Amino acid sequence: MATQTYQLAELARLLRWNVAHCKVMVKQLGGDPGGPISEDVASKVAGRIRRPWPPQAEATV
Repeated sequence: MATQTYQLAELARLLRWNVAHCKVMVKQLGGDPGGPISEDVASKVAGRIRRPWPPQAEATV
């Protein structure tokens, strides 16, 4: 079973959070912000900044 991975900029966009702050949190959680970020680490970052995970689909008008 393949797990989803994210790039840092993509994760920050999905969480609607600052890229630099996401980078710090990924490092603190043992992830590599320069490489693919695992679903597990992404979920932990979202929990720390109190964002829903998985991210809600953006509403289109």
